[in-house]
Order: sequence, then C-alpha cells, then structure tokens
Amino acid sequence: MLSTPHVTAALRAKASAFSAYQAEASRQSEGYRQALDALALRGRDEVLRALEAIPRPGARP
Repeated sequence: MLSTPHVTAALRAKASAFSAYQAEASRQSEGYRQALDALALRGRDEVLRALEAIPRPGARP
C-alpha cells in the first residue's frame, strides 16, 4: 500500500529537478519551432542544395 505522506515527500523532493527538466524541454522545443519556421521559408531547391552535403545512402530524405 502506498503511503500518501511518503509519496508527497518524494514528489516534493524532486520538484526542482522536474522544473529544471521542464524549462530545458521548453527551450529545446522553442529551438525546434524556430528551426522549422526557418525551414518553412525555404524553397524546395534551396532545401535540396542544403542537404547535398549530408550522406543519405539509398534514398532522398
């Protein structure tokens, strides 16, 4: 059986670590969003030229 006070204490002890994780995940998510926004502004040919230097055996990404 779970002990509510013990569970509550354990969750409170990890609260700062979870907050730090959420902040980092939010920063990464914003970076991905900005990168996708920048990609959306590029044309097909420009994207293909940028990808030429990346090896992709067997298929076009």
